[in-house]
Amino acid sequence: MRRGRLISIGRYRQQLTPYAISISVCCLIAVLVFFGIRLFLFDDDAVVIEVVPATGPDPVRVQVVGAVASPGVYELPADSTTRDAVDAAGGPTGGIKLEEQAAVASVQDGQLVVVPADEHSGSPTGGPIDINTATAAELESLPGIGPVIAGRVVQYRELNGPFASVDELAAVSGISERMVDEMRSQIFVASE
Repeated sequence: MRRGRLISIGRYRQQLTPYAISISVCCLIAVLVFFGIRLFLFDDDAVVIEVVPATGPDPVRVQVVGAVASPGVYELPADSTTRDAVDAAGGPTGGIKLEEQAAVASVQDGQLVVVPADEHSGSPTGGPIDINTATAAELESLPGIGPVIAGRVVQYRELNGPFASVDELAAVSGISERMVDEMRSQIFVASE
């Protein structure tokens, strides 16, 4: 009897084997489909699109010279006015008031803003001097610059070309860095 039972279990095993293989294959396909979908839908290397709010126009760089507290180059918002540029340089010195039309004019990138020392003065030395275009007589109006040194400045320009910056003036014989610092508010180099 025992042998008969073993034969019937063996027969059932033979009959169930194709079903077991089919179920195993179906499970394997289901697992592959799951991971395949996961790869395509939940890809860790997917490109993330980031929405960045639009920014305004690029800022402008403006050089402010003359009768201001801190002459120099300043970066300002694109919609800035001459008054904004002068305020960035510490404001006008010596009680000077800006003309209203000039104060509200828009500034542009690379612009030079010159604040004259005396806006009512008719003399050529009433405001800051461009050391690249100044005559020897105009240069003599600067503190510590006499006829000899003024001539050297003009000669230096003729031999070496225009000054790239106000600081380069110290390369002229007889002019020290301290002298350049003392006259910095009275001189400038126009940016081209």
